[in-house]
Amino acid sequence: MKRLLVVGVGSKTFREYTLKRLATRFELVVVDERGWADSYAWKWIRVNDIDAQVVLSELDGIRVDGVMTYSETCLEVAAEIGRALGLPHVDPELLRPFRDKQLMRERLAALGIEQVSAIASRDLKQVSTFAEKVGYPVVLKPRAGHSSIGVVMASDDSELYRAFQEAGDFERDSDIVIEEFLDGPEVSVECIADGRSVRAVAVTEKRLGRPPYFEEAGHTIPSSLPLSMQLELASKAVQVLCVLGFSLGVAHVEIKHTSAGPRTVEVNGRLAGDFIPMLVELATGVDLISCAGEIACGGEVEGLLSNRKQESASIEFVIPEREGEITSVRVGTIKSLGLVGAEVWAEAGQAVALPPNHFLTRLGYVMTKGPNHNDSLAALREAMMAICIDIA
Repeated sequence: MKRLLVVGVGSKTFREYTLKRLATRFELVVVDERGWADSYAWKWIRVNDIDAQVVLSELDGIRVDGVMTYSETCLEVAAEIGRALGLPHVDPELLRPFRDKQLMRERLAALGIEQVSAIASRDLKQVSTFAEKVGYPVVLKPRAGHSSIGVVMASDDSELYRAFQEAGDFERDSDIVIEEFLDGPEVSVECIADGRSVRAVAVTEKRLGRPPYFEEAGHTIPSSLPLSMQLELASKAVQVLCVLGFSLGVAHVEIKHTSAGPRTVEVNGRLAGDFIPMLVELATGVDLISCAGEIACGGEVEGLLSNRKQESASIEFVIPEREGEITSVRVGTIKSLGLVGAEVWAEAGQAVALPPNHFLTRLGYVMTKGPNHNDSLAALREAMMAICIDIA
């Protein structure tokens, strides 16, 4: 059995299924301070601050066949470890635009791929001047943020100062990125790069929460967009990954079909979060998690891509309608034939908050499947009706 070094494990609630799948195929050497992953690890390297040199020292001669991460903050560290050990990896320098939103904009513009007006600044006057130049609405976001935390839209001058403060609260040590608002429907494209080619595996429909924020409330595979539009978005995602030099691994590219054509929102050189890899497997038959591990170890993925299917899968997160204290939680019998799984984490007496006071306040989820987009979404809506959370 191949031995895989996994750098960073993330939240047990949202990432245990990933580690559990990897453990069925590889001996895992797990690097993280979180103890929940210990039961899946052949060896657990406990470190408080994940640093490449620290991890290399802790390995102390232990053989590993590959290095991977699904953690946004560990991309460059995992690549540095792979390079030091002579294992398959993407050049750490090439991963910088995946972590730096302004650098990604500049790199894509310099390569002639797309022009999206954006600047990075901590100067409110400069930000205001930019907004006046490109026109409202504009979007402000932490330069190295993730999970849409601190991302907010401003529609006029009065909203700009608030948005500037909110985005800055989530990243005090670097600039805020302000960019033109991109209109049109947003999807994510899940891609595989095996060293020979980059392929799009699925186009995922994205449902957002309440504006002016961009929290993700749910996803469905495939997207309901016309097939021609999905193919155009998938092609653009592959092009972006190729020009940025992403040649090994699984990637999650967020992209919009705007009135000016496809435009990139963000590029993530890792497995998607939000249980999207599970949706991909349910809908297409492709096991993205195992693909990521095999690619990291220099293995083949053709066998994992051979049993394709065309079905649908959806997820919706239980998000409170308002802030306050939960007074009761009621979950009825979910009779949906398409139900894959459901969990409710809310408890009576629990205080809940919404952006900008708190991001990613998720109280549970429902996941469904069906033969097509409409059926999986109908099953999802039916199942969600069984969950009732009262807030005072």
